[in-house]
Amino acid sequence: MGSYKKLYDFFYNASGKILDEGEKMGIQREEVCHNLLFATCFNSYGGMKILFPSLLKFIGQAGMKLHKQLAEEIRMVVQSNGGTVTMSGMEQMELMKSVVYETLRIDPPVPLQYGKAKKDLV
Repeated sequence: MGSYKKLYDFFYNASGKILDEGEKMGIQREEVCHNLLFATCFNSYGGMKILFPSLLKFIGQAGMKLHKQLAEEIRMVVQSNGGTVTMSGMEQMELMKSVVYETLRIDPPVPLQYGKAKKDLV
């Protein structure tokens, strides 16, 4: 079984509610799954190749005070969540979120991307 098929099967089995919503919108379940898999992998690749190096650069330049504050915040939240990194735990990490948002503000992955409306939108 190929790598893509393994990922597809995982997404198909784990994304029931999202696939249901896609079907309600008139999109075939299989197509919703392929689109979800593409968006996830595309954004993950961009995050690791573009955002992650910028994030490390800015954290590295910030100095020991920020390093210590981030380490304390992250360790405290992970410990309070049973030693596991969770999405809800990351929502509790205000400094970590601030560092990510500032990195995105200062050095956005797609700095000149914009859209042009072709018709009035409501």
